[in-house]
Amino acid sequence: MLKKISMYIASIFFIVGCGSSGQNETNNSVSSSTHNPIPVYNQAYQENYAADHIDEILAQAREAYVLLDALEDDIGPYVSQVKAKGNQVSGYISAGTGENYRDDFATLEPYLTPTAWPDWPDEFFVSETTTGILPLMKKRIDKIALWGADWIEFDNMDWLDEDTRAEYNLTATIREAKAYINALCD
Repeated sequence: MLKKISMYIASIFFIVGCGSSGQNETNNSVSSSTHNPIPVYNQAYQENYAADHIDEILAQAREAYVLLDALEDDIGPYVSQVKAKGNQVSGYISAGTGENYRDDFATLEPYLTPTAWPDWPDEFFVSETTTGILPLMKKRIDKIALWGADWIEFDNMDWLDEDTRAEYNLTATIREAKAYINALCD
């Protein structure tokens, strides 16, 4: 009986002891820096904090993710300067709304609901996705690509659901909205 108990205890120590490789975490094949957070700078919009200004980004952002407003004419020339400091640059686009302060709003307006979104009163939900909005949004993407941005950050991709369709009288179906979003990524 004592022999069985000793074997049982030895097995437990063996199992527990084998749970660790015994290697120092910094000696494994994954660099410890991949587990560190990176700073995020957001010039594009304000959600919980004030938006970062481009001069602050240029002075402070290093090895960071930097989100820039894709449709501000004066931002594009800064992309190469921001990237030169080891930053990843993303261009912001609202895919599910049109913003009435944008230069291309008049061209988007036929594809939008006439009712403003109360949470963001300068924005109008995309209503029609199958007749002409896609080429207009692709122009925005092309503009960001010409800047040399690394990423596109689409906002409001989840705008269309049955409740929103009913409340804003949107014509696109959920299937059409998904196809539109997927086509933006092609």
